[in-house]
Amino acid sequence: YTQKLPHWGYLLSWASLGLAIMTKGPAGAVLIGITILAYLAIRRDMRTMLKVYPIIGIILMLAIALPWFFITNAKTNGAFLQEFVFHQNLARAAGKDFQHNSPIYIYIPIILFGFLPWSIYIPAALKYKADNQDTGQWSFLVTWAAVIFVIFSIVVSKLPGYIYPVFPALALLVGAWWAREDCKGLKSSSISNTVVCALFSIVLLIAPFISKDVHIGILPVGLQCMGAALLIGTVGSIYYAIKNMKNESFAWLASGTALFLCATVFMGLPPASWDSDGPAEPIAKYIRTNVPGNPEVIAYDYDQELENLPSLPFYMENKVDFVLDPEKLKSMIDKNETTVVVTEIKKASYIPMKLRELARFGKYVIYFHTNAH
Repeated sequence: YTQKLPHWGYLLSWASLGLAIMTKGPAGAVLIGITILAYLAIRRDMRTMLKVYPIIGIILMLAIALPWFFITNAKTNGAFLQEFVFHQNLARAAGKDFQHNSPIYIYIPIILFGFLPWSIYIPAALKYKADNQDTGQWSFLVTWAAVIFVIFSIVVSKLPGYIYPVFPALALLVGAWWAREDCKGLKSSSISNTVVCALFSIVLLIAPFISKDVHIGILPVGLQCMGAALLIGTVGSIYYAIKNMKNESFAWLASGTALFLCATVFMGLPPASWDSDGPAEPIAKYIRTNVPGNPEVIAYDYDQELENLPSLPFYMENKVDFVLDPEKLKSMIDKNETTVVVTEIKKASYIPMKLRELARFGKYVIYFHTNAH
């Protein structure tokens, strides 16, 4: 569109849409398509769609995406499209059959903290317009971010990962703001950033001393390293921002953020993930290795709305029944020759019968029962 590529770039875009559909389903094309159409409508330039080889492009896109869907649907006797299109896409969008329904404003705090510290500079970046030759690119990035945000805010079912496509657009917007020659808005934005990041850093630093829930492995040390890295980067950034030394301010903030992410990835997330998601992989490996035959595997969570260990079927490479009711659990155990039950240790007392304990992994326990004589 900016004439920085030959026209074959449009065909490359259509081919990429085909790959996007294969990767993420219809949403892979819908989000991109709505963004482009909204941008052209704002610029009153819808005629451009006639220049992007729409007929050849659509044929190319479908030729790449559809064969895989047809083959997979045939292999699953129609179950794939039923699950993927109607259940995973349409039902989620309508908020049916899923436990991920959230209020319309939920993505505002997710963007604020998920894009921290750069999210504090979004208002300044939105106010800032580049010179005339870059205005089109600025408006495209704003349209991109707005379309993603509005669509996923309207969709009833919400998860943090849904909003991730907004981050590249915001990163380019904020990056363009930092790359400008003047320092307009730098001090005020940096002050706001310092307040928010300082409060967040203090919470991370004192969390190990006030909460028992974070004493998992190296998580306490990880939280303190995360808080210290962000705080040091923020303090260095505002020091140079006050002096209108933009490059130095950016360097300190970027360095602090990089150290924060390193501490998060290597020290914070592993123990937190182990506790919150459960050790599904080692549990599955233990069952496959130590339980003979082909037992019925049940993930049990008493009186809850969410499934316990939802990733267990993936690591088991087999079917896993998710049971929430004690009577149903007893019925399934009685009718199966061999049964393996995985549950949280604190939920074990709700199992309606005596089972033999096999092993424990973190907060989870594995039980075994056989009706064979």
